[in-house]
Amino acid sequence: MRIAVIGHTYIIDANRGKLRSMARDCDDFLLITPPVWMEKDFGERRYEKTVSIPGVALPISHSGHARKYRYDHDLLTAALRRFSPDIIHVEAEAGSLSALQASWISWRMGNKLTQFCWENIPARPGLKKNLMWLNLRSVDHIFCGSRGAAKTVKIDGYRGNTSVVAQVGIDPFIEQGDDAVREFGEKAFTVGYVGRLDEKKGIFDLIHALKNFSDSLINCTIIGDGPARPRLEKEIADASMPERVRVVGAVPHRQIAAHIRGLDALVLPSRTTPGWKEQFGHVLALGMACGVPVIGSNSGAIPEVIGDAGMIVAEGDAQGLADAIASLAKSKKKRIALIKAGRKRAADNFTDEAIAGKMLDVWKKLLRESKAEKP
Repeated sequence: MRIAVIGHTYIIDANRGKLRSMARDCDDFLLITPPVWMEKDFGERRYEKTVSIPGVALPISHSGHARKYRYDHDLLTAALRRFSPDIIHVEAEAGSLSALQASWISWRMGNKLTQFCWENIPARPGLKKNLMWLNLRSVDHIFCGSRGAAKTVKIDGYRGNTSVVAQVGIDPFIEQGDDAVREFGEKAFTVGYVGRLDEKKGIFDLIHALKNFSDSLINCTIIGDGPARPRLEKEIADASMPERVRVVGAVPHRQIAAHIRGLDALVLPSRTTPGWKEQFGHVLALGMACGVPVIGSNSGAIPEVIGDAGMIVAEGDAQGLADAIASLAKSKKKRIALIKAGRKRAADNFTDEAIAGKMLDVWKKLLRESKAEKP
């Protein structure tokens, strides 16, 4: 089985855990990514070449724009023809230019095409929906980041089979390490947030929840950067909480697990907006693997990620969030139970091996069916 994966997510090696697991079970494997990707908050990321994953970085236009970016079509076609994959797998939203490129090349080459999609809000009629239809009609199987995404691709016109699986997995040997970065003392109960500092992520609901606690035994560490940071720091200062709430900023990717292990609870209080709702919440899976109790809002896919291994509160409910934090701070027994449940849920569903196994099973089935169809 020869697999070619196309996706900007894998420009950095830290995101390639599932690919390494896949490659061990393939006859040959090829990764295609851009050479450079511009992140809104974290700047330029460059392709990291490694011997474990054979890859090629091809020129693109519109770096940093997930729907608009496209590869040099001649170079992409040539790379795929040289490799001659059994399956082309593209990780891009339906109707994005890179997904349309993969659809066209796959049709010309006559091999199987699979795709990964996050979008969990149906498209409105118009050019975007028309482009999605062109893409979706040529895909043999779609891997969806949530049940909401699986429902959405059906509404948008896809008629094939889907599977629900996380995009980026976790490495339990890394996440369950012993190192921990703790911003406050051992006696303080520290709740944390890790992610983009954006109003729709519910970060201000967390600050409002913390106002319910007058003592310094419940503190907060905020890791990340984004457009809401200036307002966030002002609100923390206006509430006289600088000693209790620390905005650490962005940290290197491989240090995130150590910072999470320094927390007593991890919170993702996302809020749904007219054009967005939480598509997964990878940090929650990471928190569970690290042995940290998690609390999430009921926005988008968060409840299905947490399952029965954490606490869920209504989005926008700062008092409900405060109550959830207080219940964990007061009950060591509850924390221990959630840690145990969270680690099991992460191991069963969100490791690189678990994700790779589900995807490989689909690809093997597609190839078996393809062989059976041939006279």
